[in-house]
Amino acid sequence: MLPTEWLLRFDSIHAVDIDPLARWLFAWRHGAALKTAGVRWHYQTGDALADLPRLLSAHPKACVLLDNLLGQLRFHAPAWQDPAVYTAYQLAEIKRMLHGREWGSVHDLLSGPAAGLSADVGFPVAQSSVSSPTAEHPVDVAWLAAAQPRGEWLDHLTGQVFPATTPVQGIAWAFRAKYWHWLQAGWVHASQVSSCRVDTKS
Repeated sequence: MLPTEWLLRFDSIHAVDIDPLARWLFAWRHGAALKTAGVRWHYQTGDALADLPRLLSAHPKACVLLDNLLGQLRFHAPAWQDPAVYTAYQLAEIKRMLHGREWGSVHDLLSGPAAGLSADVGFPVAQSSVSSPTAEHPVDVAWLAAAQPRGEWLDHLTGQVFPATTPVQGIAWAFRAKYWHWLQAGWVHASQVSSCRVDTKS
């Protein structure tokens, strides 16, 4: 889902994905353009979060993008632990490790059945000046009205990923027919790093 034009901004790219097909797909989509532009890239199959301390140590000046990852944390909670507690702790640890870095994330915020949209409507994007959705306006209100949500929607527990001053974008994504995800995307710049608050209490 990454635009090739965005990847061309970097001198080198080190990517990690647990899916063994990801390297082949990345090379198929971006490899030729990266090679032509002289961008060095390396793709590793593995668990990026488990390997995050080593990766950060090996690449001390690299910025970090977590792509379609943090919204899945709640599903990795042990059976004996509340997913909200587990996810909050994992997010706090990730933010602690990324403190002092430029980093970004694209992740699921909410997902659920919607009767009023079809997959060919495009991807509406809502720009916000704050990172955390409120109870009154958790996502773009106009999109919600058009979506006609039905039944129960899942909270992916990622409303507090970014520092409070981080501008974010909301993106509507058709996961499958009549089932939509509302994604959140943001980038933490160097000027914001000092304001990043980390709570490691579980």
